Amino acid sequence: LSRWSASFHSSVDIDDTAAVGVLNELTVNYTAPWPLNIVIDRKALLKYNCILRWLLQVKRCKSQLDQLHTTLHRTMQRVRTGQRNNNKHKKKILYKDRNIEQRLHRCCLIIMEFLHFINNIHSYMMDCAVRSEWDTFQEELKQQQQKHQQSKKRNDRNDDNKIQNIQKTRNNKGNTTSSSCCFMSLDDVRARHNELLDSIMEQCLLNAPNTTARQQVVKILNFSHRVVHTIQEYIHSASSEVMWTTDQDDIQSTRQLQASTDSLLNVHQNFQRTVRFLIVLMKSHVRHSYGGGSVGSCSFARNLLVTIDFSGHYSKKNYTSNSKNT
Repeated sequence: LSRWSASFHSSVDIDDTAAVGVLNELTVNYTAPWPLNIVIDRKALLKYNCILRWLLQVKRCKSQLDQLHTTLHRTMQRVRTGQRNNNKHKKKILYKDRNIEQRLHRCCLIIMEFLHFINNIHSYMMDCAVRSEWDTFQEELKQQQQKHQQSKKRNDRNDDNKIQNIQKTRNNKGNTTSSSCCFMSLDDVRARHNELLDSIMEQCLLNAPNTTARQQVVKILNFSHRVVHTIQEYIHSASSEVMWTTDQDDIQSTRQLQASTDSLLNVHQNFQRTVRFLIVLMKSHVRHSYGGGSVGSCSFARNLLVTIDFSGHYSKKNYTSNSKNT
């Protein structure tokens, strides 16, 4: 643990702590021992930090949506029974929003739509981009280690026979590269490790060619934080009990509920337009990759597109219009 350290220098305003960019100042450092420091150098640590921050942003958004989804279901259950928690007399109560059941149901549908997208993005980046690539890298190192051990055993057996040893040295004078290429050198491991990080960054949309796509995902993550904040405010105000108040207080409460509803609908529509644009962007990337791009890039874009829009839901022409009438 003494080799690990972390630092966080926040330059974000207090009012913007719910935004995605609040985690951009997080940095994790690791002092690798020799000869591991040749593989995990400063350049590799920068890539690791970039990947870590991005995955934490997605996981943070997913966690907030999951928690709000649970809160919504508990609130709907409490509202449907029309009873207070821990109310011994089981008295019926009235809420400030007369249509609270319908609006809570609509909030659930919106949250499920956000969760559908965020869960698919999270699943792809963790399972396909990180775990799959890392497992492949480990399997390659394991195979190379087994080949090296087998080659060493063969050489030890050949050393027992002087005649075979002399013939081996004569035959392998000009063929030393073929006997040494059966296992990876430290430089080969470093190069393969850099390829691993580059592949993960590409699939996580962290490289330069995917800047536009990454910006759309960042917008969706920010929309998710705004939706969580808006619905939490609505639940707090709409599920409050009706009290004997003045007309002015009643008007102010109605305005607050209407403002929360309008803000929720606005964010939801922006989310739908951004997702639709992201789908079109990824389809265009696949088509251009087929036309002359690299096969790996095309495969990654196609897999990501299938993960996000596996049922063709976002590709429907009436996707936005149907969601407005939800």
